[in-house]
Amino acid sequence: MSQPGRIFDLVVQALDADTLTGQTAERVVSSMKALLSTPGINPQEILASIPVERHGVAQKWFSS
Repeated sequence: MSQPGRIFDLVVQALDADTLTGQTAERVVSSMKALLSTPGINPQEILASIPVERHGVAQKWFSS
């Protein structure tokens, strides 16, 4: 919880590699969205901190 950017990056990496799929992916993404909505956490700053090549995957899963 002290490194939400690192957690987000690891989740996006797993989604990109198809390590997380189906219901498990949906549950992890839902939990990550809840973490990103925690006061004091800036989702735009976290997105900017991950490599640009993973932005598409992040937007696919987290844009809604």
